[in-house]
Amino acid sequence: MKTLLFHVNSFLTGGIEKILLEILKGLDPDKYRILLSIAYHMGDKELLRHHIPDYVEVHYLLDHFLLTTPHKKKKTGKISLLEKAAAELILPPVSKVVKKKKLKKLLSQADVIIHFDTSLPPMYKLFPV
Repeated sequence: MKTLLFHVNSFLTGGIEKILLEILKGLDPDKYRILLSIAYHMGDKELLRHHIPDYVEVHYLLDHFLLTTPHKKKKTGKISLLEKAAAELILPPVSKVVKKKKLKKLLSQADVIIHFDTSLPPMYKLFPV
């Protein structure tokens, strides 16, 4: 059985997520193990999350509130100057290490990697050749 790994930066309510949902629903779980990597856990902002089929294994790369809250606030436009500074200066090195570690583990399980946005290219050196 082949393992397919899909990746998105966040799972909100946009067109990328809707197209991804249709693809996931169209795949046969008897033929494929299906993994979905989501970089940022957005909690209650993930309005389409409950539409992901049960057979899809969802993995968040960043799910700790300290690493996700600034990202959530940036998406809603409700971020203070101090939070924005932390989100842009302090958190990226920590987030990068955490994402790399979790992504590397998922990549080792995948036969095929499919991403729907531009968030994976900086991580290409982790991909198995």
